[in-house]
Amino acid sequence: MLRRVVASLIIAFCGVYAVNALSVNSYRDEKSDEMRKINKAYLAGVRDGIVTVNHAIASEGKKPYFCLSDDLRFEQAEEILLQEGKKSRSLEYRPVWAVLFEALRDTFPCKEPSK
Repeated sequence: MLRRVVASLIIAFCGVYAVNALSVNSYRDEKSDEMRKINKAYLAGVRDGIVTVNHAIASEGKKPYFCLSDDLRFEQAEEILLQEGKKSRSLEYRPVWAVLFEALRDTFPCKEPSK
């Protein structure tokens, strides 16, 4: 069951990417209030999907990509995304989901167990 959920989420991410996923630049610079609401809903879904897949991997006993000490609030995910996007102009044009995923890995690394 868990494998089907993970596979479904991966397929969903691939589908989103295939239809020209929202870039960090487009997310940050949107002027329309209506589109900003839609973009925030999109980011919330991306955050939920990434965290869910990461949790599913950990629950199967595999090493997760990142280790959160608590829930990842929307405002926290948005700030991490926007800060990461400022690091390089090339990141501004990458999909929100890819930049957020990499930023979460960098921001919340998993500690190696002590020997």
